[in-house]
Amino acid sequence: MRLNQAVPNQQRRELLRESLCQEVWIRYSIETLMSVANTYTRTKMLTIQFGVLVLLIYAALFLDGTTAMSCYMGQELDPFSGRYRWVIPVKNPCHCKEVHVDSLNTRAPSRPFNVTYYDTFLRSSDPMEIGTFLNCTQTGTDPCLSNPCQNYGSCSSQPTLTGVMYSCHCLSSFFGPTCDIADPCLSNPCQNNGSCLLGTTGAGLTYWCVCPSDFFGPTCDISDPCLSSPCQNNGSCSSVRTETSVKYSCICPLYFFGATCNISELPASCGAYMESGRSHGSGYYTIQVGCAGNKQLTVYCDQHSNGGGWMRFYQKTGPSNCSGYNFTWTGELITCMGLDTDITGFAVSDDVTTVNTDNSWILRDSSGPSGSQPLTLPAAAVLAKLANCKTPTGVDWSQDYHDGYAKFRGALGTNGNWTRMYTGCYDNVDIGDQFTFHIGGGSSQTGEFINVGCNTYGNKYEPVSHNRLTSLWISDNVRAIWIMTKHLTTAEGNTP
Repeated sequence: MRLNQAVPNQQRRELLRESLCQEVWIRYSIETLMSVANTYTRTKMLTIQFGVLVLLIYAALFLDGTTAMSCYMGQELDPFSGRYRWVIPVKNPCHCKEVHVDSLNTRAPSRPFNVTYYDTFLRSSDPMEIGTFLNCTQTGTDPCLSNPCQNYGSCSSQPTLTGVMYSCHCLSSFFGPTCDIADPCLSNPCQNNGSCLLGTTGAGLTYWCVCPSDFFGPTCDISDPCLSSPCQNNGSCSSVRTETSVKYSCICPLYFFGATCNISELPASCGAYMESGRSHGSGYYTIQVGCAGNKQLTVYCDQHSNGGGWMRFYQKTGPSNCSGYNFTWTGELITCMGLDTDITGFAVSDDVTTVNTDNSWILRDSSGPSGSQPLTLPAAAVLAKLANCKTPTGVDWSQDYHDGYAKFRGALGTNGNWTRMYTGCYDNVDIGDQFTFHIGGGSSQTGEFINVGCNTYGNKYEPVSHNRLTSLWISDNVRAIWIMTKHLTTAEGNTP
């Protein structure tokens, strides 16, 4: 508290005793010692001088106050301005921890140190306020007296060229110049037994969570969705992390599909496996025909040639040897599956595992030179007979068979490197032209079941580099018939 008016006379008289106590006591002690000295002989002078010296040293120490002390501020005559001003009569006032108001001193003091005079007085027990009033920036009050260190931090001071500085020693969970910044890990932000790590950024302290293997997110609050076993029917679950969430995906076993492998209906064709993304390459597949009472059939599919989706319909594997499947084809099943109406490709190859060979040819449901010409096929009953290794008339193949044909017509295609097909000794058809071929026996053909070419072995005018389709029933060669249908994506038979 600072005041800029003089203390009233009555208060001055009351404070006189307290303000002059120190100086009067010292003067009295000195005069007493001097009086005693006059009664002693000169031989005792050394002892007296020693006592005076001790007293003066004690007084100097008392008035200097090298440690924090209580001080008094009174008025006395300023010899430089010639008027009464306020003064703290100690050697270093910046060591005062509190300042009280003293009385008026009318006698001229004699001190072994200089003092500073002020126009106002201060009554305070705040070290910071005292240091500011006395301008103690160089030697000033111990800054630790104001308890700057928070959260139970310990303070230590150190004099420097610019003043007395302090530093705080913080507890392990607090930081900052005054220990006012708490460790963010104190609040246990990491959930599900995650470990919290302290770090720093340009904005200050931060934390990171190290999560257990089954949890994710900034605070480990996102659980692995695979923990709930969402994939059914023995599907395998894998977690997919994004910046904001964790998703899962299911890898379904064969014949199951859907987001959680919960759909057990099987595709209805080789092409439907391709379209639904469930194809696993060429091989045997089980298809489910909804229109035939959800009948399940195991067939062989070529899923690589010409976009995939080819079903092997019939195969000849050697002399007089035909093999089909472990079920019997019927006209009703052919119609149910759309094999007589929804065929988009019909092919013959010399390999029972793939359509894609040089010695193969394809009829397609596509446009020829005369415009759009859809595939024309035999009746469903005839197709069923062929698929069951029978002749178009329903009897077993033999070298004597020559009664009937199954006619197929469409746009000629190829998987080989040839551009035209020889259909007789001198005639040829270009790729893309409409073409008709027969499956059956013919006159002068020994049980031949693919009736193309002028004779069994071609002729001398037909270059070997061109494709020839000569196949006797009794010959040692391989022929496979393939059918591609429209992609049926459900088990509802021929529903597109």
